[in-house]
Amino acid sequence: MANEMSNEAARVFAETAFYTGVGIQREMGQRNYVLTDEARDYWLERHQVTIPRALRAAGTDWATDRPVVIERAINLGTLAAQFAIADHHGAGPIAITRNHVVQASQKVSVPNVCGYCME
Repeated sequence: MANEMSNEAARVFAETAFYTGVGIQREMGQRNYVLTDEARDYWLERHQVTIPRALRAAGTDWATDRPVVIERAINLGTLAAQFAIADHHGAGPIAITRNHVVQASQKVSVPNVCGYCME
């Protein structure tokens, strides 16, 4: 299967997804919100490629890189929520769209910070 992950990649995937959610929840507070299917799929597709590739990169050490990566995951969620809040007009839950997560991904992407960057 082309999208198979190692156990290590799956753990990193789960942890970064969790902390992205932490960033979203912190920024949203008590607001009602929804992550659209397209937004979720964008992140899932990107992470299932970038995380295994990063783990195979020379010099990568999850134990050392973890604090930076977790902080970036939180920032990713925070930024996506901020973009969604800024675009929200009217009633109903705030929708975090694919556009919001793309913008957030681009903003947190700083080349060569670590092997786990969402380039």
